[in-house]
Amino acid sequence: MTPSPTLNVTPGTIFHMDNINALRGMNSSTVDLIAMDPPFNTGRNREAVGGKYSDQWFWVEKIHGPWMEQIRDSNRAIVEVIEAAMHAHSENLGAFLCFLSVRLIECRRVLKDTGSIYLHCDPEASHYIKGVMDAVFGAKNFRSEIVWPRQSGGKNDAVKKPGWVHDYILFYGRSYYADSVMRPLTEKQKDAYNIDDPRWGAVKSDNLTAPAPRSGESGKSWRGLDPTSFGRHWSPPKSGALGEWIEDCVILNYRSMSTHKRLEALDKVGLIHWPKKEGGWPFVKRPLSTSKGTLLTDLWDDIPPLARGAAERTGYPDQKPVALYERIVAASSNPGDLVLDPFCGCGTTLMAARNLDR
Repeated sequence: MTPSPTLNVTPGTIFHMDNINALRGMNSSTVDLIAMDPPFNTGRNREAVGGKYSDQWFWVEKIHGPWMEQIRDSNRAIVEVIEAAMHAHSENLGAFLCFLSVRLIECRRVLKDTGSIYLHCDPEASHYIKGVMDAVFGAKNFRSEIVWPRQSGGKNDAVKKPGWVHDYILFYGRSYYADSVMRPLTEKQKDAYNIDDPRWGAVKSDNLTAPAPRSGESGKSWRGLDPTSFGRHWSPPKSGALGEWIEDCVILNYRSMSTHKRLEALDKVGLIHWPKKEGGWPFVKRPLSTSKGTLLTDLWDDIPPLARGAAERTGYPDQKPVALYERIVAASSNPGDLVLDPFCGCGTTLMAARNLDR
């Protein structure tokens, strides 16, 4: 990718340094997407290939005091969130939020106004982090709290509480391309395509009508069938994956036709299913081959965590699957866009971005 005139780093660069210094060295409004998986404030020392690292945070006045002054000068609301966390939870959580906040302020500066940020965290601090992100990125720019199961099962611990099996991914910003990333159909959903059509393969029946009667052509009888008799109107598919496929591959200028002409055209090419039972209403045939999947919700339980012996494993204990970050990259960026991960870890975000031509 050719660097934009305002970008002062070479795309593809990995900085091995304190990320606050790297962020402060970047020009403003140059990044399209930030996808980050920072420390979780687990209060434990961790081991990985290459050595040990600490995920423990303690308030050190000579460090956090100056940071708090910087934060106060930038955004007083962040200070109030950190102070509330210190009162409600602990001073150590305040130290962690202080560490994170000075970096999030720089993330906001380097992010384009059209850009987005996804922050991966766990339930221990997620609600306090959301308060900080509301202050930094604006509550109106909050898009979703995505739930991702980080393990397939768990058991209650010694203090008799439900086991934690999920992480949160906080999504803020303005770039979300819902049609560019779909959740694959499950086997159960595929089973619904239970009609074997000689021309279109596996198909399922879908409605040709929609709720509420109408006075125009869509409300008039077709082939002797009056949809208004049971409070509906004709609605042969026009938008979505099925409507696009019909026009692109089967019927020329299909979507510009009137309602009854679309019905006639669908029947002519064999895309209407007529029940054998007398009095049965026709349905449109939806071929399995036309399905791109289903739109995403805020529960991403179709991407499993990495198994202990997975080929992706690098020896990093908190490693996330590349597929998880490919979904984030695909959902909120376009090919050629600049993706930044301030907490690089074992490089999952970088791999996802490279795989998708970012």
